[in-house]
Amino acid sequence: MKGLITIGVALLLLAPAIAVAAPSLTAPDTGLVDIPTASIAANRSFSLAASWQQVKGVTPFEGVALEGNAIPIRLVAGIGDRAELGIAWTRLSLDDEGIVLEDGLPIPTTLHVDSSNLLGFAAKYLVTPETETMPAVAVGVRYGKLNGLDGAFAVAVAPTTTAAGQVTVDVTSTTVYAVASKQLSKAAEDVSVPLVTGHLGIAWQRLKFEEKGAFATIEGGDVVASDSFADSSSESKLGAFLGVDMSSAAGTNLGLEFRTKRSAFEPKAIFSALVRHPITPALTAEAGWTNAMPGLSVGLDKHGLFVGLSYNFLAATGY
Repeated sequence: MKGLITIGVALLLLAPAIAVAAPSLTAPDTGLVDIPTASIAANRSFSLAASWQQVKGVTPFEGVALEGNAIPIRLVAGIGDRAELGIAWTRLSLDDEGIVLEDGLPIPTTLHVDSSNLLGFAAKYLVTPETETMPAVAVGVRYGKLNGLDGAFAVAVAPTTTAAGQVTVDVTSTTVYAVASKQLSKAAEDVSVPLVTGHLGIAWQRLKFEEKGAFATIEGGDVVASDSFADSSSESKLGAFLGVDMSSAAGTNLGLEFRTKRSAFEPKAIFSALVRHPITPALTAEAGWTNAMPGLSVGLDKHGLFVGLSYNFLAATGY
């Protein structure tokens, strides 16, 4: 973590004169890692981003502890001077460490989770641009859906008895937010002094979980019982988020963000760090550290690294 910040500060001082523009990691809108900002994609511009992300830790899926990776691909388009639309597709490849059953007792479990896909959409509108005394204010909506996360499990419930079966999980996340962004420092004659921008917002998020499957109880090699199950649950909550980023006149960006827990399903709140560095006027590289689950904006209990590239067509992002 300290090394990431050190590299980011060095890049802020050494970067060439190129602007940075990129979508958020977890949703197809302009922002930092998980949180949106009041930045709006320029009119008729397109930003295409692809990343690789470590995913690990306890998830909301009945306490399942997963490890694996995700490849989120996002496309954001500027519509007019005040709006943007985005679409995202994420490939999620996971293997499991164990499971916590509904009674909260940790039971050693063999569980293999197949790869799955997430589809996401986002829209943002700039209500008021930034002035010398007032921040830019934007409102937006995010939608993400995890389709058919399939798993096969086997639980040793006794020395000679095993419960085995299959489960399919669908997760839907809907978020509505408002965010304000304001430059906290003024441009200095010394171009090595970065500009600092703060972001503060509130968001309402609804998470819906649906699962179905079947299991059999095996004793001494014989099936002694079998059954199927289906369950659905949801939760909605209002939460806050904040972030800060430092941008050099040259275009390199170093960002930090925090987002409160919005659901009892979430093991932890989200905290992320990000470095973006322009390679060419159109191509930007990024690297960071986060515990945000890709595509769903859910906080996991462990952090992982991510790296990515974004390519901008026609124009840079700004507000």
